[in-house]
Amino acid sequence: MTSPSFIPTSVLAKLATFLERHHLREIIEALYGERLARAPWTLKEMENNLGYEVNELLKLFHMGQNIKNPETLLGEEFFKELFNHNLIIKSTEGWSLGGLHIIPFQGLWLFRDVWVPGEIVDFDQIWFGEDSMYLAKMLPNLRGKLVLDLCTGTGIQGLIMASYGATVVAVDINSRAVAIARMNAAINGLEEFFSVVQGDLYSAVESSKFDLIVANPPFLPVTNLTDVKVLFADGGVDGLEILRKIIREMPSYLNPNGRSIFFAGGFGNEDGPMFAMEANKLAAAHSWTGDILLTTKQDAKIEILKIEEKFPNYRGNLQRSDLESNPNMKFYYSFVMCIEALNETSQGKPGVRCMHCYTTLGQRLKEMRKALK
Repeated sequence: MTSPSFIPTSVLAKLATFLERHHLREIIEALYGERLARAPWTLKEMENNLGYEVNELLKLFHMGQNIKNPETLLGEEFFKELFNHNLIIKSTEGWSLGGLHIIPFQGLWLFRDVWVPGEIVDFDQIWFGEDSMYLAKMLPNLRGKLVLDLCTGTGIQGLIMASYGATVVAVDINSRAVAIARMNAAINGLEEFFSVVQGDLYSAVESSKFDLIVANPPFLPVTNLTDVKVLFADGGVDGLEILRKIIREMPSYLNPNGRSIFFAGGFGNEDGPMFAMEANKLAAAHSWTGDILLTTKQDAKIEILKIEEKFPNYRGNLQRSDLESNPNMKFYYSFVMCIEALNETSQGKPGVRCMHCYTTLGQRLKEMRKALK
């Protein structure tokens, strides 16, 4: 996939005003609420009930579909401005955003790639799904603090923090993610608080220190016997290679009393993910304490089949060789990891608690938000 061209902030600001003036945020959220982040294409079911103009605007901006006469809906002048900056593109099927669409989430507008589960995923495609939403809702209000957003993707985590008044540096190895995150900062008027750079994790920020590090790294368990690779998904053989690197180098980039929040997934036994044992050793070695909040627990074989159905690129390429024989790979967990750096005045001891929070997670998230302030 190609990276979006540079689009002036003034043009994206006009687009945001246009979307708000036509009440697209209210219409989309009223129709589908938070489900829109998982299945925006399902708006297709409602199109006959919304009227022609709203239908066409939803097709163009929210669903990323082709329409025939955008200048009629947008006005000749605004249409030409979008066209001249390659935001609206013509093909044999009509006019579209060229593979992108826009969704409202947490008061923001977000560009992301059009994609339907079961379709082939491109190497540099940008992800935004349930895990992105989940992590975004955990973020504390750290007005005036410094935040590092690793594996930023659409920029959603960093943009949420920037909207609270934090100063955010976002990093992604994917040049398309960098371009789209910049567009998302501009359309939301957050460029003053949000900057994004291309690079491999901490190498992009050198010796900087932060009050909060947030990351939603790739965590699919991909066998090393395949050449298939998708940047947002490939987490190595057990899905945890990138998370390990982030955590091991994390202490060098946290301010005293700094904190980190990560979303990931991994194999485990009845008691929890095996990564908890590894995390305990890292906590003792680097003087931090943390909680692993388990958000889902699935039979590993069933979860692998679900992932392969969702991402056909990986059919036959996910780690499954030890699922039958290794009791520590019986289950697959998704989890949020909340970490606090310790210093001389800290009361806690190094270590990690593994918390089964499937039914009480909402209350725990409130507690974590309060602790992170």
